[in-house]
Amino acid sequence: MRRILLLLFLFPALSPLLAQDKGDHARSSKKYREKFSYAKEGPERVLRTWYHYVVSATDQGTYLLRVFYPETGQLTLRATYSDKATLDRTGPSMEWYDSGALKSEGGYVHNKREGTWRLFAPTSTGWEGGNYHLGLKEGTWETKGPSGERSMVRTYVHDVLHGPFVLYDSLGADTGYYEQGRLVMAPKRYGAWDMPAFGDCPPGGSLGELDACSGRAVLGFLAGSARYPADAVRLDVTGQALIAFTVDPEGRVIDVEVLSGVCRSIEAECLRVMALFPRWTPGRKDGRAVKCRFTQPFRFKLQ
Repeated sequence: MRRILLLLFLFPALSPLLAQDKGDHARSSKKYREKFSYAKEGPERVLRTWYHYVVSATDQGTYLLRVFYPETGQLTLRATYSDKATLDRTGPSMEWYDSGALKSEGGYVHNKREGTWRLFAPTSTGWEGGNYHLGLKEGTWETKGPSGERSMVRTYVHDVLHGPFVLYDSLGADTGYYEQGRLVMAPKRYGAWDMPAFGDCPPGGSLGELDACSGRAVLGFLAGSARYPADAVRLDVTGQALIAFTVDPEGRVIDVEVLSGVCRSIEAECLRVMALFPRWTPGRKDGRAVKCRFTQPFRFKLQ
């Protein structure tokens, strides 16, 4: 019996995620052969077409997977594989939001991110860039605004924030410090922040602590609420939806926005579940309750 697998995390709104199930692209039907329009990259031979994807072979011995939002035809993923079965993701990769805006670009080696990547905010408000090694963020990552101006620099060691944390504004640079994922010294102009908390998570912890605690609480809530849409199961639609939302000063979940919906029925299910959220403990800055914006990924996979 196939069931839903939900993997989720909480991240600030300027840290878009990307993930794609591998090996879920075996089905094919001629009736979808002309469904999607896209620019071919040199000589390509179409191998498989399905409700939401196209798999092609190139004359260089690699294979291209293109995934689409099936109801609109918007291209959401272009990935390179070394094998016909699309099990070994190796080579350039790009993703797009449902709006058509670029979400990410970089490369993979054996299903892990490698080398230079850029991750884009959904509303053209900026992007962050740095290096991955064996699928983990390493070294200096810079966040830049829409005009290319530097707004933040953070340091990662094996995907964990560790080292200087620098904010840039009209007054110049303002430096803090992370130690093993915990903000031990905030930049002076950063203010005193308490991140929003969900469930029984106590307010006032570090970003990493609250991410972990709230993530567990949210996972439990969603696991008991989300259902895999029947048509998505029938058509073997898998992937990762991405929903943005705000926790307002009263702790309510408001301004829910679909950034990546996978397909219409999965998008509707994500919105249904988001509407069920009880109140959170709101975030605070300098003792005052404030709005906080997050993105929430939902990974749908059939087993």
